Amino acid sequence: MPILQYACSLIFITFSILACSDGARAEEYKIGMEGWEFSPATLTINAGDTVTWINDDDTAHNIAFDIEFDGAPTREKPVKVRTTEGYSLVFKNTGTYHYVCKIHENYDMKGTIIVE
Repeated sequence: MPILQYACSLIFITFSILACSDGARAEEYKIGMEGWEFSPATLTINAGDTVTWINDDDTAHNIAFDIEFDGAPTREKPVKVRTTEGYSLVFKNTGTYHYVCKIHENYDMKGTIIVE
């Protein structure tokens, strides 16, 4: 097979593979933590996306999910997020994930991530 024909075949195969892929890229979403609220309180994302919580408050908060998954913080082992700090988590699987700030749960500081 001549080199030019071989090169053209490789290019065609490469473009075919790229054209068949869905082209979806993981996104990053931010959730603010301020005034004893998560903002937004409910967020819908795709599997593989990252959520980053940013503490914009003058007090510490934490994040605790109701169920255990992918190393996420739980009610037994919440992750503390100090002022001006953040915490990121990649959501690998579809589902609905409820979480709270255990410190301010009595103030109804809770949120939901819906992964499609």
